[in-house]
Amino acid sequence: MQLVHSRPFWNNLSEFLDILQPIHNGQSASEADNSHVGHVIPRWGGIATHLQQLVNQAPESPAALILPHLNERQERQLKPLHWAAYYLDPRNVEIAMPNQDAYNLLRRFLTRMDPGGNNRDGLPAAFTQLLLYRAREGPFAQENAPWDVAEHPIAFWSFMIEFVSHISRIAIRLFRTPCNSVPSERSFSVQNAIHDKARNRLLLARTDKLIYIYMNRRVLDRQEGDHYRWEHLEDEEMVELEDLLQMGEGRVEVEVD
Repeated sequence: MQLVHSRPFWNNLSEFLDILQPIHNGQSASEADNSHVGHVIPRWGGIATHLQQLVNQAPESPAALILPHLNERQERQLKPLHWAAYYLDPRNVEIAMPNQDAYNLLRRFLTRMDPGGNNRDGLPAAFTQLLLYRAREGPFAQENAPWDVAEHPIAFWSFMIEFVSHISRIAIRLFRTPCNSVPSERSFSVQNAIHDKARNRLLLARTDKLIYIYMNRRVLDRQEGDHYRWEHLEDEEMVELEDLLQMGEGRVEVEVD
């Protein structure tokens, strides 16, 4: 109790909260349903910038001890696909690559993602299209490409796929790749909630349909606003719903297309 009533303890705790809050926010954002690998590098950059500002304000800040470890962690986590997604984000087209090694890294990655995709000159088509994209030339010229939708990478590359199919397919695949395995783990959690001990007679096909409905209903709810959901039911209504589900699984066959 003496520690809890200590003012220095809470002052230090507040300082650590300032350090850890952006890290927590970045982690939570990466676990969101709409997060993709193109968000990873900007979030790392935001965390590093925040910690560096704390060090600049107070050189003795604990942030000075965290920064070197943060850089080591960043180097371990960031892979070629993260850098490819970062530079293929239309919002970052004007950000210069640091050196020739960055170009070589992207060339190897794009060639691996598009094996055999060479142009008439025998050069990797995806990398050649990357150079046009970075220079905003040819199909990526201001009057040709939909730079007005640069805030939406999938929409941008979906428009360009008709003209530069090799790099567009890779970009769309990247921007549909989640940051981590949390979305998959979330679906397993939903499965465990649906196929529990009380409903262990559910067939796999029906369980799959219920999971599909639940997961996609959450997406629709975010788009259309809040609706009357099962979480809003009263206790008596929840019991009635559970009875109906068990009764339906035992005796009633309902086809769900």
